[in-house]
Amino acid sequence: MMDFMDQKVKESELEKKEQEYKQLKEQTKLDFLTRVYNRETLEKQINRYLKDLKEEEPNKEVIERIAKSLGECLKKTYEKDGKQVTISASIGIALCQKGDRFERLYKKADIALYQTKENGKNGYTFYKEAE
Repeated sequence: MMDFMDQKVKESELEKKEQEYKQLKEQTKLDFLTRVYNRETLEKQINRYLKDLKEEEPNKEVIERIAKSLGECLKKTYEKDGKQVTISASIGIALCQKGDRFERLYKKADIALYQTKENGKNGYTFYKEAE
């Protein structure tokens, strides 16, 4: 009888430990301070979209889906003392052209980012050359 009870207690403890592990694993997806998805989680979100990509370069529709997904992952509302604050993402996108270097691509994305912010934030904008 005692062996049966000991076994039940051990099984219960094991189940509790497994549950704690699952909770900790879920918590590590979020940044400790901001409670927003961390880099690893965001990379997994992006890779999920890119996994089935057959083309060498992603098309605009795929990039738009990724941008929308990132925006949704990063949008978070906090509440304290009856006040709510919502954070969101503004995203600038620059498509790489042959011969582009990092600095130029970064500058294009930065320009697109500020265009997003000027248009009300919480969205994404593709860089367009000045006409």
